[in-house]
Amino acid sequence: MNVQVAANTRVTVTFDASIDVATTVGLDAAGNAERAMGRILMAFDGLDADGAWVIDEQFQELVAGYRVDNAGNVLGDTLHWDGQLSVSFANWTGSDTVATLYSEGVIGGSSVVSAVPEPATYGMLLGGLALLGVAARRKKAAC
Repeated sequence: MNVQVAANTRVTVTFDASIDVATTVGLDAAGNAERAMGRILMAFDGLDADGAWVIDEQFQELVAGYRVDNAGNVLGDTLHWDGQLSVSFANWTGSDTVATLYSEGVIGGSSVVSAVPEPATYGMLLGGLALLGVAARRKKAAC
């Protein structure tokens, strides 16, 4: 968002934010870890009195993976952050200028996928084989 900043003015923007990330599984049998990531960023940028590009940015990022409890069990992880992000832009020139205020939120991660088929998969396979058997029997009876 473009912001008109008057001459000899400093603008500060502050907002409250929070991030929660969690994983439910630690490691699979092959040692692959589940991961969850959350990041928020806020920035203010523009030209200073000397015509140089300046930027003020703040961000917070959390990455949850796995943890090991006191008994040696590998578990999922849960992380939380609560706080404020604050950025500012100063226009110490004798004329108005335009600065850009922007923010972004990013989420991402990876899951641990089991290689073992679900019971419904076996049921569909058996049902398909049964249908093939019925079709072969009908074809044999017709001959």
